[in-house]
Amino acid sequence: MDIDKIIDTWVKRILEKDNYNDYKTLEYEIHTRAVGYHLTSKEAEDLVDDVSMHWTKEQTNQFKGNHEENDFYAALNLVYCIFKNEKYSVSDYVTLANSFLNDEERLIKYYYFVL
Repeated sequence: MDIDKIIDTWVKRILEKDNYNDYKTLEYEIHTRAVGYHLTSKEAEDLVDDVSMHWTKEQTNQFKGNHEENDFYAALNLVYCIFKNEKYSVSDYVTLANSFLNDEERLIKYYYFVL
């Protein structure tokens, strides 16, 4: 499907209904076609700011493995915020972040539809 056609369709729906969900869906569709399923640096920073940063990007880089830097930075801070527990080690949070990122669309969907 042509990106211009997608945009035109969604803009018409948004203007007709003033529907916030349609707007977020349009943003998501444009993002995934332009950038793929990965967060940009700004999006990662926005997400981390929203969940309160626990680790810096430099700190998370040592654990990111095959994951994109921005994705792992955001995911590790996100799972720390969600599962914060003094009994968990850094390794536990890394495992949770890896599990979260197993579905390549999960983080970007979280960013656009939950955050």
